[in-house]
Amino acid sequence: MSLAYLINANMRWSIACNKRAAWERFSFLLATTIILAAGTLEAPKLLRLGSSVPLGLMLLCGALSGLCAYASTALLMRYFQRSEIESLRPFAAYCLLLGGLGLLSQLM
Repeated sequence: MSLAYLINANMRWSIACNKRAAWERFSFLLATTIILAAGTLEAPKLLRLGSSVPLGLMLLCGALSGLCAYASTALLMRYFQRSEIESLRPFAAYCLLLGGLGLLSQLM
C-alpha cells in the first residue's frame, strides 16, 4: 500500500510542477492587470493637480516603468524555471538574515 501511495504522490508532484509555470504566468498577468488599472485610476488625479512636469515627460516615464516591469517579470519567470529549492534559496537567506537581525535587535 505504501508503494501505491508513493507512486500517486510522485504523479501528483509532476503534475503540480507542470502546472506551476502556468500558475506563475497567471499570477504575473493578474498583477500586471491590477497595476495597469491602478495607474489608469490615478493618472487623472496627477493631471488635475496642475503638476509642473510636462505631459510628454510623464508619458515617457510611464512607458519606461512599464518596460522595466515587463523586463523584471521576464527575468523572474526565467529565474523561477529552476528547481524549487534553487529558486527559493535567496528568499530563505533573506528571511534568516532579517530574522537574525530582528532577534539581535530585541536582545540588545
